[in-house]
Amino acid sequence: PKPLFPLANRPMVYHHIKACVEQLPNLKEVILLGFFEPHLFTQFIDDTQSELNVVIKYIKEETRLGTAGGIYKFREQIRSGLEVDSTLFIFNCDIIAKFPLQELENFHTKHGHFCTILTKKMPQGQTRNYGCVVADPETKEILHYAEKPETFVSDLVNCGVYLFRMEIFE
Repeated sequence: PKPLFPLANRPMVYHHIKACVEQLPNLKEVILLGFFEPHLFTQFIDDTQSELNVVIKYIKEETRLGTAGGIYKFREQIRSGLEVDSTLFIFNCDIIAKFPLQELENFHTKHGHFCTILTKKMPQGQTRNYGCVVADPETKEILHYAEKPETFVSDLVNCGVYLFRMEIFE
């Protein structure tokens, strides 16, 4: 499975989890949501929970639902035990980055809106491979989003890291 693809001698998703544990002191649990058979993750989850001292759960989709579809279908399991004012971090599993999670959470809390998307400026010729974001240059508020557009929309691309307030489930 792609989340377990080795990167620097660790499964790719390990680096996401470690960044969360190191940067988010109020982290309650990590939920891996995917369409792979759960037994493929058992050893990884056991080892990583023990090493990083964090609760990790795996939820299996019966069919590929996409990020939003999976979050919606399993919303009760995801939000159970979370406080109303909790922040929900969502990561695509196939991203490799130095995650500025505390900075991102501070920005998210400060602007007070429903959602924050981590973006990066890219050269115009490379943007068609990513979701593109048009944002107000001063407030950073998202004005338009286009998933892998055929023509140039913006030099800001979606990095696959999202923060949501719990209202996402309402």
